[in-house]
Amino acid sequence: MGPPRQRQLEIVSVKWGEMNPTIAVREALTWVTECMGFGIVVCPLDGLLTVVTELHHHDTDSSNRIYSRIAAPSITPYLYSVFPRKSMSVLCIAAHPDDEVLGVGGTLARHAADGDDVHICILSDGVTSRYDDSDAADKEIKQRRQRAEQAADTLGATVSLHGFPDNSFDTVPLLDIVQVIETEIEEHDPDVVYTHHYGDLNIDHELACRATITATRPLADSEVDRVLAFETLSASEWSVPSPDNAFQPTSFVDVSDHLATKTDALSVYETELREPPHPRTVDTVEKNAEVWGSKAGVPAAEPFELLREVRR
Repeated sequence: MGPPRQRQLEIVSVKWGEMNPTIAVREALTWVTECMGFGIVVCPLDGLLTVVTELHHHDTDSSNRIYSRIAAPSITPYLYSVFPRKSMSVLCIAAHPDDEVLGVGGTLARHAADGDDVHICILSDGVTSRYDDSDAADKEIKQRRQRAEQAADTLGATVSLHGFPDNSFDTVPLLDIVQVIETEIEEHDPDVVYTHHYGDLNIDHELACRATITATRPLADSEVDRVLAFETLSASEWSVPSPDNAFQPTSFVDVSDHLATKTDALSVYETELREPPHPRTVDTVEKNAEVWGSKAGVPAAEPFELLREVRR
């Protein structure tokens, strides 16, 4: 077997000449956007204005442009030096506190490290179904809210918490949940939305997914580009086995550099962790990420099932 294949990038170089660099950047951005239809990166390199884009079609009649292909590693040190990556707005819809960390904590931490605006919407307190005594429940709810805020801070995110009944989303109109999510979308204007998988054993997870899909329906004024479902240990794999509700990941995010941040955030929810053998242990979470990483060719990954994508 030969060496691993490297992604090829295309370099489009335009001599600055007497042109103001700012104007040169603007013109280069305009040209590449029109011709390539792709997001780009701009950097100065050897006196040339260099526009880097994933290999795509180009205007071969432009004689004042030089085209060449080079392997990505040789230009990595120059990337983002002038024109930074466009930040995104990211929204995570979770049913209960700790679901956001179990399912997508590494990915959210990676988004935050990349400079994206990350917000977590938690729909329920996650504890009221466990208590008959309302005073005891109120005390635990307060603690769970504090833990959710601490976990979000660890991940580099903000969080909002709502009051839908724990493990009883099926007792309220779905429209009520949809409207809360729509309000979150209006406030945060996300490019990508993460939520539960529709086949999870937990009824709150299932309905959170359905409500999210409804709230992110691709209307003309929607800015949501992707909706992805995450795996929740002890809910996704414990569901009633059926071909139409199995978690079948189609996308993987390399979280190798952010797995420690995920487990730090998970440790905040110490009362939700269990003694092994159990899916909800820090060790199991780490090993699960390594297994998915092995399936995706990286040291550690979080898996997602793409529910909807709109390329504008």
